[in-house]
Amino acid sequence: MTYAEIALWREIKNKKLGVRFSRQIPIDRYIVDFYCKDLRLAVEVDGSVHFEEGNHENDLKRQTRLESLGVRLIRFSNPDVKNNLSWVLDEIRKEIEGWVNHKKSPCFCKGFFHLMKKQALTQNSVQPNYKTKGDQHQDYLQTDI
Repeated sequence: MTYAEIALWREIKNKKLGVRFSRQIPIDRYIVDFYCKDLRLAVEVDGSVHFEEGNHENDLKRQTRLESLGVRLIRFSNPDVKNNLSWVLDEIRKEIEGWVNHKKSPCFCKGFFHLMKKQALTQNSVQPNYKTKGDQHQDYLQTDI
């Protein structure tokens, strides 16, 4: 694990955010850094290799596959985790709260997975769901599921 992954793990392990995260979890043919099974939420901490030429397509392919399996994926850069850990934790909390609030709605169970499948099929240009603070790595755009 990288320094950034260790720092984030210290803050999310043992249900510190109210849900259980596990680390280095295999899903299909990929391994995600952190995963909350109950929310089907994966959190990735991307090092510099993800910003090298050619790796963007690999990240897109990976994200598309994971989303097709019903996994929500959010990404953060190593520098953001190291330098803005409180912001990263706030973003993860927002994802958790959004999921919990959405799950309480009456139509959640009936249409959620159908909606996800429909969105995956209709998106013309899927981009890695990459969250960043500041103006670095602007070529990675965030998409909502």
